Amino acid sequence: MKTVMHEIEQQKGWTLIEILSVCIMMVLILSFALPSYMQARKVAYEGNAITRLHRISHAENRHFNEFGRFGNFDELVEQSYLPGGYSTHFAFTRDIMTESSIVPFVDRYSLVFYVPDSANSLYYKIDAIPVGYNRMGLRTFNINLFITGQLNPDHILQNPPVREGLDTEGAIVVNR
Repeated sequence: MKTVMHEIEQQKGWTLIEILSVCIMMVLILSFALPSYMQARKVAYEGNAITRLHRISHAENRHFNEFGRFGNFDELVEQSYLPGGYSTHFAFTRDIMTESSIVPFVDRYSLVFYVPDSANSLYYKIDAIPVGYNRMGLRTFNINLFITGQLNPDHILQNPPVREGLDTEGAIVVNR
């Protein structure tokens, strides 16, 4: 009896069964946690895109109130309605000479501005399109505003809602 207990006490390390059971438990935990994590990332990226589109909409309204027309992304940055150092495309670039970085304005999305270059551009449409292979299943969003007629001097432009997809159906039309 003493020899059997003595051999058990001297045994060091884990058995194959113990190692496999720990691995199986880890796989089970990951199989439950990973889909929730991926869904949370998707919701965060989409929420960021919607928030940034609202921010651009505010900037467009401020630009319209000051200049009487809507502006493109570069004009909004130039007039300090939007912060500088961003790009409308999903690409990270770094200028070696100035050591400045340009990052995308909306992470995982490219922005497409449809703003006429005329002096009286009275509409804008901005699409946020997912880039890359889109393995996360990110949705496409757009925001647009069309102005027709005459605006009262005291009329305040309301921000249009962000909609899913690329269509212009349901665009906000403001009679001026």
